[in-house]
Amino acid sequence: MRILAILGVVLLASTTAYADNHEAGGSSKISFGLEAGYASAKTGSANSALAQSLADSTGRTVTVTYKQTTYAGRLFGLYELNEKLDVEVGYMNTGSLDSDFSFSGTTTTMAIGLKANGFDAGVRFKPNSDVFLKLGVHNYDLDAKGTVTISGTSYSATSTDNETKPYYGVGYNLNETTSIGVTIYTKVGGSDGGDVSFVYAGYKF
Repeated sequence: MRILAILGVVLLASTTAYADNHEAGGSSKISFGLEAGYASAKTGSANSALAQSLADSTGRTVTVTYKQTTYAGRLFGLYELNEKLDVEVGYMNTGSLDSDFSFSGTTTTMAIGLKANGFDAGVRFKPNSDVFLKLGVHNYDLDAKGTVTISGTSYSATSTDNETKPYYGVGYNLNETTSIGVTIYTKVGGSDGGDVSFVYAGYKF
């Protein structure tokens, strides 16, 4: 229900701004760009099923530690409706948020890599020429994969989770082409996933 409400706000704001802009004789502008920086996430909830699966398979107690940050990049397109509102679409890809598994009774460890990737769409509200606010929805996959061998026996675990969830953020334009900002992508991988915070520097072509 919350997703439908956000999509409704985005659609209504976009439609109204587009109509007002064209009635005033304005022109729209399309541009593309890149955001690059670091993503941080708490992936414990998303990994709980994998940890339990490995514990059941090996018959051992599994201890898990989580990496919190990794690099990330996002390609985006902007459609400028007017001086106050843009429509944006994007594709995000992150590095690996590794989960290190250690097993009781052995020195063997295993790293399961978690990667987020997928598409998003929303709007940028521009209260002035310097600051912009983001609101939209994302549909990101959270992929996990790992393999370990204990006493000659191999064990593996994989999962892919996906669900449409909201995102929001704030940014600051350093000049016409360069910006900095932070975007929060909520519940990446679904209801059991963690929020991903993306701190970036952006460049618009």
